[in-house]
Amino acid sequence: MKIGITGISGYLGTLLSKQLVKNDLVESITGIDLKEPSFRHEKIKFVRCDIRDKAIVQALKGCDTVVHLTFIVQEIKDKKLTYDINLNGTKNLLDACSINKPRKLVIASSVAAYGCVDRSEVITEDSELRGNRGSYYSDTKRIVEGMLDEFEKKNPGMVVTRMRPSIFCGKNVNNFFTDTVKLPVITYVKGNQYGLPLVYEGDVAGAFYKVIIEDHPGAFNLHAGMLSVERMSGILGKRAVGIPYRLARVIADLGFMLGMTKFSSHWVELGRYPMNISSAKAETNLHWKPTKTAEQAFIEMVDSLGVKPVMKKN
Repeated sequence: MKIGITGISGYLGTLLSKQLVKNDLVESITGIDLKEPSFRHEKIKFVRCDIRDKAIVQALKGCDTVVHLTFIVQEIKDKKLTYDINLNGTKNLLDACSINKPRKLVIASSVAAYGCVDRSEVITEDSELRGNRGSYYSDTKRIVEGMLDEFEKKNPGMVVTRMRPSIFCGKNVNNFFTDTVKLPVITYVKGNQYGLPLVYEGDVAGAFYKVIIEDHPGAFNLHAGMLSVERMSGILGKRAVGIPYRLARVIADLGFMLGMTKFSSHWVELGRYPMNISSAKAETNLHWKPTKTAEQAFIEMVDSLGVKPVMKKN
């Protein structure tokens, strides 16, 4: 196998690379990113390239499998740039795949593409992708899924796999969630005491590894469970404070604008309602099951941040 990975220097790209180089089926990995990866191996060839650059066609030439991980997750203030990288970058990648015709494309989507909305039904891979226009992350994930629909119609012979994980948790994670646990109190949107949908980072990497080495076309949810606000509060030994949705948006935007927090109302939007997600398809088709519960993954993340977990019974 000759594999191309965009965003190889990110934490998922790093976890994935470490697994793939050990497999004798993998002959080479072309890693594309602007930042050189911290993990080096003789099988990995690093190409410094912007995901929006047409040079990516040449960089991925000869790869039979392409894995697309490049995406703005950690929030930046320039939303025009965010949309440009997430959407035009993905379009450029898909155009390169249309030209090079790799046998397989694996793309990192998210449960955020479904949208955090008021719904009662269980979220499966067949659920409507509604997204949240008030969240750059959810909105661009939804739009990318639409781009993939068109891409698959034009490239019917290619194996296309969409991975839709919940919020990553674990010792390597660096996202908005790590910022929230460092605050003096646990804040949440009033009315959603159910918490957030989580999945262990190592389990996500394991699922990606599976669909790269084997052929599993289609979409797959990766979810370990919801970690309630009450349980997070108990683990951290901090008080939980529910804030009305509109006020939470104002506070988050103000904190982000002043540089006090690393997330704005774009992430508050994704914590407004609980998300009842099913990973039954991944369990059946990929024989995938979380090795860590949402709580175990959360404790590992908290421990890595130097915040000593305090185990309390509910």
